[in-house]
Amino acid sequence: CEYDIIGFKNISLIMYSISLLLALSIVIWTNQIQYLLITFFAISNPAFNAITTEISLTFPTIIRDLALGYLYSCLRIGAFISQFIFLGTYQIGIKFPYIILCILNATNLVLIF
Repeated sequence: CEYDIIGFKNISLIMYSISLLLALSIVIWTNQIQYLLITFFAISNPAFNAITTEISLTFPTIIRDLALGYLYSCLRIGAFISQFIFLGTYQIGIKFPYIILCILNATNLVLIF
């Protein structure tokens, strides 16, 4: 129902903008990181859910199955690899992984436009 009112593109822009602001606040206020991370994941997960819902509403069954299968396989591979990237960048500096997260979030916003 929110897709009819606001639209998919606007929902994605809102969610990723809030995620970018929260990622920037993680970089600035590292002493409150546990609360900011909870809020960050609570906001970024609906953005991902909006994407998967839009895929299932837009594309026919064969394309949808292939697209979602590819998306979920990339997610699993990315979840495995990201742990090592996070630990490697964390050794450079405590804020460095979150700076990379801000850059990726900003990239998502540019790609949505």
